[in-house]
Amino acid sequence: MVDINDPKGYEDKKSRCLAAVKDADINNRDREAILTLYELREASGEFEASTQATLLTNLKRVAEITEKPIVEWEHASHHSDHTEFFASISDGSNPNAPDDGYSDSYVGNLRRSVSVFLNHLDREWNEDIQVGQPSDGQITEEDCFTPDETNRLFAVTDVRDSAIIAMWLATGQRLAGMASIYAKDVTVQGNRGGFNLNPKAIGLKGAEGYRPLLWSTPYVMRWLNQHPTYSHDDPAAALFVATRSGPNYDRGDPLGPSGFTKMLKRACERAGVSQSKAQTHRLRHTAIRRMIRDGLSDQWIKYMVGWGEDSPQLRRYGSLKDKTKARDIEEHYGLTPENEEGDHRLFNSCPACDTSVAELTEASYCPSCGLPLSHDTERMEVEIENRLYANGDRIDDE
Repeated sequence: MVDINDPKGYEDKKSRCLAAVKDADINNRDREAILTLYELREASGEFEASTQATLLTNLKRVAEITEKPIVEWEHASHHSDHTEFFASISDGSNPNAPDDGYSDSYVGNLRRSVSVFLNHLDREWNEDIQVGQPSDGQITEEDCFTPDETNRLFAVTDVRDSAIIAMWLATGQRLAGMASIYAKDVTVQGNRGGFNLNPKAIGLKGAEGYRPLLWSTPYVMRWLNQHPTYSHDDPAAALFVATRSGPNYDRGDPLGPSGFTKMLKRACERAGVSQSKAQTHRLRHTAIRRMIRDGLSDQWIKYMVGWGEDSPQLRRYGSLKDKTKARDIEEHYGLTPENEEGDHRLFNSCPACDTSVAELTEASYCPSCGLPLSHDTERMEVEIENRLYANGDRIDDE
């Protein structure tokens, strides 16, 4: 059964990576230094299990394929073991690398882990080496679901799966976040709803606290009314659970990462949406795109999706923001191409009361029941702040 506090199994992965370093065919001095670094980071309590696992895996790989132990690397203007190593695994000249070398993104990941390791070894010359930011690349329109595609997904999914898709598109949570929410931590009052992230969950990268459900509230409420085990059988049930028993799981077990992925693949197949889009992170991308288009501030986007204030991740969506601005300018002057999709609304009618909103221009709320239909409202920020102040927390203005 999936552990709701660790739905992606990061703790098990970390343990396996640690055992792999201990058993690896690497220089003993490298091994001892890697394990010392790991233990210091563990003792600090500041690092996620997933981060620790990645560091162990990357340092183990570098230690395996370097001809000279990392602890013996030197760096000077006339010669650099660091430069030579990373050049060799990029161009394929390292005998342990593929003929055409490793990808830029993989080499970048190794470089960042090695930089942490060299700082641990007090190699002052490491400061002279530019590691750079993660080369995650820009998010484009093609990475996201279109409004037509999301409407088709809703048309073919049941109550549980519609609630999952709606909540993802409205709130932009991580997969680990979606899989670790307790049903008891969801609150609904009228057409307003919200949830608290699981404070014990692994893989949220520091995200915590309350988030509003916005327009996904009626979807989630309908699912809670049909939840198979909450609250009569299991008051501590996960929000999203298996609705039937299978070979390796029982009805009411928390839905794990593979369950979310299978759900989306099944929905895309039924809706005629390309299987290349059947990836849960695309729902998160789509949510963030809509937050940008709806005019939500960078500060509130980061809060909603669980990024720290200093996170550079929002920059990846710059192309979406720029493209949207360019399109808006073209529309203002009547220059929108005929084949350009001009309608970005998700609904023709309110998900809660079925009132038609198709004729309304960029409606932020349903005119009948007041359900939030977008992120572009001061009332949304007031709702979050009221909840945060009630909990003794706050977000400072920029």
